[in-house]
Amino acid sequence: MKSRIILLFLILISSSCSTQILVPEWFDPKTDSNKHNWLDYEGIVVIAENIEINEQHLIFDFEIKNDTDHRFKFDPGEAYFIGSHTPFPSGSDARMAFESKLQKHFALSEDEVSAHFEQKMKSHKRTNLITGILGAGLLALNVAMDVHDMNNEVSSKTLNNKAIRDMVTFGGFAAMDIVREQAAMSGYKASEDLYFLPDEIMEEGVIHSGESFRGKMFFPVSHEKFIRMIIPVGRNEYALDFRWADGKDQRVLRRAH
Repeated sequence: MKSRIILLFLILISSSCSTQILVPEWFDPKTDSNKHNWLDYEGIVVIAENIEINEQHLIFDFEIKNDTDHRFKFDPGEAYFIGSHTPFPSGSDARMAFESKLQKHFALSEDEVSAHFEQKMKSHKRTNLITGILGAGLLALNVAMDVHDMNNEVSSKTLNNKAIRDMVTFGGFAAMDIVREQAAMSGYKASEDLYFLPDEIMEEGVIHSGESFRGKMFFPVSHEKFIRMIIPVGRNEYALDFRWADGKDQRVLRRAH
């Protein structure tokens, strides 16, 4: 019975979610392998790609080009998205009426993003501590049960139980090593991201004629089926529609990269 409990615990530790990503609403896996979305209107080109989704953030790579003769002020803090479980309607009047009922989720500031990665580094240290405690407990439990068997009559059933416990204990240590390794990779990536973020996050500024801004923007995670990104540039708002990639989409994207 105890062996079953330990085995179930190990399965829960080892389980993980599949990678998810957002693709343009019009993405067709039969003809496309590029998950960039773009819009060109009145000389302003907005290009966006969802590069990562984690437990807290939707992370996008944006590029904004100014092909006009004017300059435009751009503030990434004004960018936001709205989510819906149904497709967004076409037509300006229908769109405005539909969007007015939805919550706006604004891009996070650089300080908020940095705080997230600092927390991930702390979580890595906590994971190492917890797996160390669990590993010691698992070993102590196995030893205690071996002592119990030695104090009782040795039988084939006892030997079988001991073999199962040894196997489960070994598997437990292997699973915990995997968890620690994943936490270490996550902690290292968080540290690396903190180092490079100042040069990667989209900055506020003036986009002069012929120039472009490029960088990452972080938004709070959302699980609505459809996402509409709204990027204000000058007096206009540029809307780019995304949806969750399904199994076929993900297979095509994996082969393309």
